[in-house]
Amino acid sequence: MDALDRLEQADDQWTAAEETAAKLKAELFDAFAEAVREGHTPDDLAARLKARKTPKQVDAGLTFSGAYIRRKVRESGAPALRTGPKPRLKPAGE
Repeated sequence: MDALDRLEQADDQWTAAEETAAKLKAELFDAFAEAVREGHTPDDLAARLKARKTPKQVDAGLTFSGAYIRRKVRESGAPALRTGPKPRLKPAGE
């Protein structure tokens, strides 16, 4: 196999990996929306997914924030999420 054959093989593998990643990402975003429709909050989903990661994966940024999940749920066409109660701020000195 010469260099051009290896180049074409590597390109085919990369293209297939990108297509697979796009499909898996769409499935994940659909799962986000489904979980939110069932009453789970984006922050709870983010915490649950983060808890399943190794410290090395967390350090590499392979986690999702609640804000990102919220955005993906909105983009999927799911109904807008209700805002929850805001925590009361304690006065200074308490």
